[in-house]
Amino acid sequence: MLATYLVTAVLVAVSFLFARIARHAGFPPAASTVLVGIAAGGMLPHALQIELTPATLALFLPALIFEGAWDLDASALRRAAAAIAVLAVPGVVVTALAVAAGGVLGGLTLVAALALGAILSATDPVAVIALFRALKIPLELATIVEGESIANDGVAVVLVQLILAVAASHAPVHPLAALGRVAYVSLA
Repeated sequence: MLATYLVTAVLVAVSFLFARIARHAGFPPAASTVLVGIAAGGMLPHALQIELTPATLALFLPALIFEGAWDLDASALRRAAAAIAVLAVPGVVVTALAVAAGGVLGGLTLVAALALGAILSATDPVAVIALFRALKIPLELATIVEGESIANDGVAVVLVQLILAVAASHAPVHPLAALGRVAYVSLA
């Protein structure tokens, strides 16, 4: 267990170092972090297993998802709320259905394909937002992209929960209850 913590700490330190070097060299820091992860995956012994427990996810996931919310302008967010809602809810559902269709064509069961589609449907625009900041893109556009990213995470979580609940109980879910759950998860 100590080896896992040590390897994790070293990987975080190396990723941080490479991100700083990349930033000074004019490259996206996120790209350097991905490259460190790929390299580490090829170099680490296969016997070393890092397990993501629910406690670990509860600690890190909210910070990762809502990091962008710290810098959002509240008045710009209110002005963009309609655009964000239109992009987040139908956008996630359509993307989930498209991925699910590909999963079914690839041989997955309908429930597995829908769950996969819901999991993969939320976007993560970290690199886009970093580019927006570097290019001085208008606040309204950056707010829409960042707000949609935050909202679509909540929509995707609820969609996965609904798919699994329907699969387990074979009972339909009321659409208003689903929308209420989306609002609660996205805003809480």
